[in-house]
Amino acid sequence: MVNLACMGECMIELNVGAEVFGAATRLAFGGDSLNTAVYMRRALAADAGRVAYVTALGDDAYSAKMIEAWRLEGLDDRLVYRLPGCLPGLYAIQTDSAGERSFDYWREDAAARRLLDDGRAADLADALAEFDLLYLSGITVAILWDRAGPALLDLLGRLRTAGTRVAFDSNHRPRLWPDGETAAVAYRQIGELADVALPTFGDEQPLFGDADPADAARRWLDWGGPWKWWSRMARRRRWPARPTASRRSRPPPFPASSTRRRPVIPSTAPIWRGARRGKPSKTPSRRHTGSPAR
Repeated sequence: MVNLACMGECMIELNVGAEVFGAATRLAFGGDSLNTAVYMRRALAADAGRVAYVTALGDDAYSAKMIEAWRLEGLDDRLVYRLPGCLPGLYAIQTDSAGERSFDYWREDAAARRLLDDGRAADLADALAEFDLLYLSGITVAILWDRAGPALLDLLGRLRTAGTRVAFDSNHRPRLWPDGETAAVAYRQIGELADVALPTFGDEQPLFGDADPADAARRWLDWGGPWKWWSRMARRRRWPARPTASRRSRPPPFPASSTRRRPVIPSTAPIWRGARRGKPSKTPSRRHTGSPAR
């Protein structure tokens, strides 16, 4: 059995049709960390383990519908916190006549930014110590860094000590950071605690001035961690993964009984275009501060 967790933010998606405020506008939801959790769950045999999603939502109807849909996907939602008076973030997608998409975001006061407030970081450190791996992305780090950067680093450090592997997908979004220097400092500190790295050269080159993907890979290896995995660069054959004298660039696999044919590669494209229809869960989500959904 393998226990996997993904931590981040899921937002309401407003998919705008050709006519703004027209009948074609649709509501859905998505987020990079949620997509990864769903892909992990689908790739993992039903009896091979569990996949949990870790986030904070509000006590509103939209949050309840999200959790209902996640349960239909088989995700463990016991580490989804419901914060009274809060709401999830919102983003709108508009597609022009050439098929190019543009995004607008309303997420400054989203519940997910408060995930590690009020002692929840310590609670999560205890709960996630039972897991084999925690995945988080640069978006996860960006929304938490201003309010809870030290708490996040402490959480990851405690998990490493407990034996939980940390996988970090940098997935850089410049608009979430006050400046590139702040993001670079955060990524380095997270990188020093990560076991698995999923960097994207095009995202990181402007931040660190890497000459090429091999230069970026050396930088990540220099940051430490027992091993690093360069899936995005290696899969695109821009830079073949190579071991160093002190570290391996590919991870030891999970036991064969608890894995499928290939690793899950996260995508930033929302997988949901609307919640699946189905009977609501018989177990209501808890709505009081500091308690995960049940």
